[in-house]
Amino acid sequence: YLDDPELMGHVLASGEQCGWKLQDIALVRILFDTGCRIHEACALTMHDWKVSGFRNMFMSLSKGSRGKRVKNIIITDKTLKVLLRYIRNDRPELLPYINGRTGLPPENVHRLPIFCTKRGHPPGSTLVCHNGTERDPP
Repeated sequence: YLDDPELMGHVLASGEQCGWKLQDIALVRILFDTGCRIHEACALTMHDWKVSGFRNMFMSLSKGSRGKRVKNIIITDKTLKVLLRYIRNDRPELLPYINGRTGLPPENVHRLPIFCTKRGHPPGSTLVCHNGTERDPP
């Protein structure tokens, strides 16, 4: 277990120095807030977030849940603000769902991932090369 209360601040400061984007910051904050695994955080969708009315809680995968969302994860208000800023700046196509102007499509049609690569794939489905470009895994 990590017991250094300043660790998240150190990680985020290092990320800023390396040029992290809002998506990276939001993901790291979710990891520190919730203790969830990186795969669980990367797999979050708008449907997982809708359970709380797009507030501080998500339904999430859990280790051994075989793809079912069985775990509630809760984020801080600060992380919620970073997540909303990320969506406003980098994923504005998700705003109508959060604002209630558009209903979410059925989950079996489109899961609407919160986090995605430049190509629109969920994180982890592409490899990021040393020069920052993306390519599909072999």
